Amino acid sequence: MNRIEIICDATIEDELKKSLHAIGDELYYTSSSPVGGRGIKGLRQGDAVWPEENALFVLYTDEGGSEQVRRAVEDVRRRFPRNGLAAFSLQSAVAW
Repeated sequence: MNRIEIICDATIEDELKKSLHAIGDELYYTSSSPVGGRGIKGLRQGDAVWPEENALFVLYTDEGGSEQVRRAVEDVRRRFPRNGLAAFSLQSAVAW
């Protein structure tokens, strides 16, 4: 079982959702938007000083699903190269 966290510019959130939905009905995720934080491109707080915002996705899937998610993220990254998009995968031994 893998835990995947995806953080993206809120402006491409819908595109990422479309790519994840194309994987199929068996891929489940939780998303939260807007989220703030500090990354390579600086602060994102959704306020007057730092107006940009991010979206956060958390998924749990097996190895095959992880590969499909990786391809979906790469597809969105290719189509929107100027927008922030990062994904992290952690292997988990147990899901409860």
